[in-house]
Order: sequence, then C-alpha cells, then structure tokens
Amino acid sequence: MKIYNTADAQYQPKVHLLLYGDGGVGKTTFAATAPRPVMADCEGGTKYFGLRGIPMDVARIETWPDMPAFYEAVKQRDYETVIIDPLNELMEKLLVHLKAQPNSKLIQRDGNPTIAGWGWLKQTMRQLLKSFRDLDKHLILITHVAEDRDDERLIKRPAMMTKLAQ
Repeated sequence: MKIYNTADAQYQPKVHLLLYGDGGVGKTTFAATAPRPVMADCEGGTKYFGLRGIPMDVARIETWPDMPAFYEAVKQRDYETVIIDPLNELMEKLLVHLKAQPNSKLIQRDGNPTIAGWGWLKQTMRQLLKSFRDLDKHLILITHVAEDRDDERLIKRPAMMTKLAQ
C-alpha cells in the first residue's frame, strides 16, 4: 500500500475513462494517445495502427481466457495506461465461454443463460473491471453505443449486456 499526500507534486491520481460512441468515430485512436498504453483488442480495432504510425503494445483477445492472462501480464509490466476495447465484445466472449461449460446450471436447455447465469456474467465482468481499476494505472474502457427510446427522447448509453452499463 502506498500513502500519498495530495499536496505532494509526486501525487498523480489515476484516470479512469469510459468512452462510448458509434463505430469509426475515433474512440480507439483517441485512447491510443494515452501515456505508455497497452490495449486488450477484443475485435481487431488496432489492425491498421502500425500502418498509420501508431505504435503500441496490443494483446489480441480471441477468447475469454485470454483476458485473465492479459491482466497478469499487464500487472507485471510498467505500462501507465490499460485500454480494453470494446467491452461489449469482451462480454460476448464471456457469454460464449459460459455456454461452453459442460453441465452448467447457469445455462438453460436452449443454450441461453438462466437468471443465475446472467447474474454470473455481470458479476464476473464487474470483478474483472474492478481488478483493472485497482491497478496503479490509468484505465480506459471503450464500448459501442446503444440507443433507447424513453417516450419522446432518444437516450444513448454504453452498449453492455446485463445492464452493466448502469
């Protein structure tokens, strides 16, 4: 544990951001400008970074088990910023992982999660995000936007399953 005095010039609180918006507006490119970043790329959003002169370390997250391995690798390195892009794709990978579990009481016969399964998904994702939040690093979470209607208003929220966006 470190104890800081907020009046000390060495005290630099970590920034945690949630970026959400339509595809192609520059969320990933903006996040890449953070200090000493590493990115968990869950959908291939960094594929042209090298061609565009944006150097950074990237972990391609193909399946859910890649994410705990990414966490362990990041924890041991001197990155200043961790980027997870996009959260809604990571949640899909977690859902696929859950559905692949044999004899799970969290999955219905039709292959969809039970109520307990949805709770497990939400809790598992929340625990992962808290683990990254608690590292001594900046954290940028990126997701797409979801649009809902409330009477006559259009409401834009982060796109996340299980109401995690709330």
